[in-house]
Parts: sequence; C-alpha cells; structure tokens
Amino acid sequence: MLDTQYRMHPAISTFPSKTFYNSDLKDGTRLADGNVKDGFDIPQSRYLEDCEGRPSSMVFIDHDHPESPESRSIANHGDAEIISDIVVDLLHSNPVSRAPCQIDSEPC
Repeated sequence: MLDTQYRMHPAISTFPSKTFYNSDLKDGTRLADGNVKDGFDIPQSRYLEDCEGRPSSMVFIDHDHPESPESRSIANHGDAEIISDIVVDLLHSNPVSRAPCQIDSEPC
C-alpha cells in the first residue's frame, strides 16, 4: 500500500489520506521542520473557492452538460470547456516556474 505521497500539497492530500488511507498517508512534500517544500504552494484560482468565496484546496464543480455520441465514443463538450477555462485561469493566476517537470517545459 502507498504510505507516502510526493506530488500534492498537504492541504490537498488531506482528502485522499482521510478518505482512502484511514489518515495514514504521509506527505513527502513536507520538510523535517514541518514546512512545505518549495514549489508546492496551493495554486490560486477563482475555481478554488468554497461556497462562501474562501480559498479551498479542493472543490467539486457542479455541471449539467449532456454527453453525445461521437464516432465510437461519447463526448462531453461542455465538460471539456469547463476544464479548458480552469486550466487557463490557473495559468493566468499563477506564475509558471521554469523548473523541470512544469507544464510548459520539456518532459521529465
């Protein structure tokens, strides 16, 4: 079983830890002093707010877009538009690092 995660800010990993790992999942993103490693800041986005407009590390986005058959699959263009809007907002609201493994750099 996975016991340590290295990809999420601790505020984000709290949900999967509690929900799927009985709160046993450790954060490899924390330093020995308890601080979070550089590069794991929670991104800013108008989509990452709770019902009262406060910043939140995780949200559920309610949508009501119908699926439609396309070739041998099913497409949901409304959902794709929401995801596109979220990615654009994230890219515009947060500085993009030039560190390896970022969205705009060469593959790791």
